[in-house]
Amino acid sequence: MTLLLAVNVAFAQNNLKIMSYNVRNGKGMDGVRDIERVAKVIKDAKADVVAVQELDSMTNRSGKKYVLGEIAALTNMHAEFFPAIEFDGGKYGIGILSKKRPVAVKGYSLPGREEKRGILVAEFNEFIFACTHLSLTEEDRMASLEIIGKLAQESSKPFYIAGDLNAVPDSGFIKGLEEKFTILSNVEELTFPADTPDRTLDYIAVAKVNEPKYREVTSKVIDEGMASDHRPVVVVAKKAFQKEESKDYTCTIDGIERRYMLYLPENLKPGAPLVFVLHGYGATCNLVEDKGFGAAADKYGFAVCYPEGSKDGRGNHSWNVGYPFQESMTVDDISFLEKLASKLQKEHNLSKKNTFCTGMSNGGEMCYLLAYSKQKTFRAVAPIAGLTMAWMPQQYKHTRAIPLFEIHGTQDRVSEWSGDLEDKGGWGAYLPVPDAVQYWVKRNGCTNETIEELPLRYPDSHKVIVHKYSDPKKGNDVWLYEVVNGVHSWFNEDMDTAEEIWKFFSKYLEE
Repeated sequence: MTLLLAVNVAFAQNNLKIMSYNVRNGKGMDGVRDIERVAKVIKDAKADVVAVQELDSMTNRSGKKYVLGEIAALTNMHAEFFPAIEFDGGKYGIGILSKKRPVAVKGYSLPGREEKRGILVAEFNEFIFACTHLSLTEEDRMASLEIIGKLAQESSKPFYIAGDLNAVPDSGFIKGLEEKFTILSNVEELTFPADTPDRTLDYIAVAKVNEPKYREVTSKVIDEGMASDHRPVVVVAKKAFQKEESKDYTCTIDGIERRYMLYLPENLKPGAPLVFVLHGYGATCNLVEDKGFGAAADKYGFAVCYPEGSKDGRGNHSWNVGYPFQESMTVDDISFLEKLASKLQKEHNLSKKNTFCTGMSNGGEMCYLLAYSKQKTFRAVAPIAGLTMAWMPQQYKHTRAIPLFEIHGTQDRVSEWSGDLEDKGGWGAYLPVPDAVQYWVKRNGCTNETIEELPLRYPDSHKVIVHKYSDPKKGNDVWLYEVVNGVHSWFNEDMDTAEEIWKFFSKYLEE
């Protein structure tokens, strides 16, 4: 049986979160059928696409209900169902849930001696995603592998497959699968039975044909032992930006040769915004520092510049923010960043009004220095794990209002949340993060604070307390994301940092 649905909806992204879950039609290990419980597990995972197995549709035992449709309604996702067999006055099969509606969907029957099996294939603009639930018999699984391999071979896009394969990692089937597919999920994490798992039956993989290059792949079996007899598997695949997508430049500013990388999305509109992303101490402008800004640039239509700091006396690339060991540095990085921004605005027809700056650690300190300096190039700044050095408010007595957004972990042992006014860490004296933020709350005339929490990005993500201070007169708001127990990082395991920063910057776009 084949189903086809054609819809023209885009689904383009550089990070893809995939989930596979055999839900046993909502029947948990306690014998209770609870669709809302299953739906909550799926919703909390926040996956882009979900392969779902063991689903009833209009059966007597399910009260003549479309089970996948119920789950879709509870998770606010699109649903596609493939019936493998007729069952109990209705149908029984597999399905796909997705945040975006697919371009096309097809279902194919697969061999199964105990019952017919199937594979459901959904095509999106950027990739193809398949869900399957294979036979209990090895011979049937091997025959299915030929069909699955042919579907992947015929695809012109990355082909992902997820499901209950009814095979353990050292089986002949899995070994055969690995000849044609790269398994992305961690096969050492057990998935069945859910309450006391002793084997792996559930997998997420990608065909080696048209396989994307990844800068990072993470896999996790969710610790859920009650909602079904299988535990769900989640994979996050972060595509690597190809070198040719970003260009490496050098230029001479203030008599010093400087390096930067520039990412310009395809079909970038004239007058598009420009975002600077500043690396941390000892890092470089290499694209490993992208951290999701390229994907955000593609999605929202802005250019991204990754400048590189000069080498200090220790031989490390850094931004000159007045650390004690930078005493011999004479480079003026405020001047460099302003002049580089002006250069890029002219050369690439980018907005002079809508230019912003973010940076992590040493790059975060540079964001604070830009804020204090009264520069007029950057419309707003967003330091990540950044600090206000104690000398900054002492030297810059008369500042101007500027929107500011800080993200910081309370257990950061490099840039302490509680500050280091005695310079025990060797970076120089710096203010406690709440005090540093409060300076701008007062300077900007913010009179109202709201406090909320971000939804957990992953089950083991840190809690993020959101403090938003609003300026009712001129709109120069201040945000602080307090990452509870968070350490020194870009915080992409706790949120989509680039998305959150662009959410803040986009408040200040001018025509």
